[in-house]
Amino acid sequence: MPDFATRGVSIHELASGQTRQHPNAKIEHLYTLNWPVGGKWLVATVHGGMGLSHAIVAIATDGDRVVDLKLGGCRPNVRFDAKKITWGHSDFCAGVADLDLTADTPKATNIHNIVESTNPRLTT
Repeated sequence: MPDFATRGVSIHELASGQTRQHPNAKIEHLYTLNWPVGGKWLVATVHGGMGLSHAIVAIATDGDRVVDLKLGGCRPNVRFDAKKITWGHSDFCAGVADLDLTADTPKATNIHNIVESTNPRLTT
């Protein structure tokens, strides 16, 4: 299924064996979904959904809030302790930022590229 065709999020709780739908029925067009252990926020790329063209967002696990982290690019990877995030900042560079998912409004700070190809070459 293409990333732009997804609808909703189902959450399966291993301890109880129960599956429930995320309370925000407007969630759509997500890929590379991250949920740090014990976290109150999911982090994912949204592609053409929820009023956004292409963004990395934080989604409240138990509510309707969606926060654009203003990172540019896609494919986020949240570190195990949820204090850092890496992502594809473009086709030719990778970004890293400090991540705060404990605040009322999640935010990414200290945004910078960690590797970049300034003269990318395609080989055949």
